[in-house]
Amino acid sequence: MVLLSDWTDEDPHAVLRTLKRGSEWYSLEKGSAQSIFGAAHAGKLGDYFTRELQRMPPMDIADVAYDCFLANGEAETFLGAEPGETVRLRIIDGSATTYFHLEFAGGPMTIIAADGQRVNDVNTKRFLIGVAETYDVLVTIPEHGSYELRATAHDGSGYASVWLGSGHKRYATNLPKPNLYQGMGHFRLADIFALTPAGSMGMEDAKVERGELDQPGMAGMDDMDGMQGMGDGNHRNPAGHDMGGHQGMADQARHQMPLTQQGHGNHQQPSLEMAHGQPAIPERGGRRFATNFGILAADTSSAGELAVDGMDPRRPPTPYKELRALAKTAFHPKQPRRDIRLTLDGDMERYVWTLNNKTLSESDSHPHQGG
Repeated sequence: MVLLSDWTDEDPHAVLRTLKRGSEWYSLEKGSAQSIFGAAHAGKLGDYFTRELQRMPPMDIADVAYDCFLANGEAETFLGAEPGETVRLRIIDGSATTYFHLEFAGGPMTIIAADGQRVNDVNTKRFLIGVAETYDVLVTIPEHGSYELRATAHDGSGYASVWLGSGHKRYATNLPKPNLYQGMGHFRLADIFALTPAGSMGMEDAKVERGELDQPGMAGMDDMDGMQGMGDGNHRNPAGHDMGGHQGMADQARHQMPLTQQGHGNHQQPSLEMAHGQPAIPERGGRRFATNFGILAADTSSAGELAVDGMDPRRPPTPYKELRALAKTAFHPKQPRRDIRLTLDGDMERYVWTLNNKTLSESDSHPHQGG
């Protein structure tokens, strides 16, 4: 089992105070700061000015700068495994706020279960795991070396490592940091003249009250087609998400093996030609730019290679669309059902979040009838 977590040396109350006063300190600490000079450096001045016209604050993936990221309580964890052995890992994201990109240096991973539900095998090189999610994956240990299972924080600020096997260390590929300057969708005059920040994103209060936005997906992003050219054209679009499928598995007995180890599998052995040309190993800590006073040192544009989430295969999304449950998970259509509508909202500047126009402290209790 691998339990992922994030850690800050700072007092939690001090963290909340920093978030509520709208400070950009955490962005500076983890190298996610943004500025007009950084936008020019990244070639995204147009996107920067569009965002400013829409009165949108700088975008970031994570709000808190963590001192370190951990796997089983350590920045580096070592698990014994023999060459050629197929190991089943149960990976749990037990962090406070961090999503992680997972990648195994020894080759592709095979997802066999999600949150305790058996799924058809999904082979993947890298995928994103969310907070409180659990995935069971199979990895085959190649010959000659100790191979890294790297969990990189979604915002690219740091990572944790799990080493499988023994011998010379084989590192996973470095993940490009997110391109926070990239705009979302086309520029529209209606967005500029909107009366509220939510209206500038196509989410006017009247539309919310009428239920026009009660559909899956990103509200107000009907023109996202303009972003399709930003990624790699070879990135495939998986089939629609359906956890209610009922398909068999040719080798289901293999999934009943213990979590700690599973004998030799029939997985294809990955190439070992990765020792040469290995890029520099990034630092693990997430708060390493606070004392770096170089020009644009803490700016996103200085992170080197950047990629757009979900549009570039190097920064893939969660694997939900590819997951197919082995057993039906849908409720019986004749079973009574009651819909409870929850409207999520908030104020980024004040760092206040609401459910149905009530703050979280006011929304802790939701009356409902048994059955």
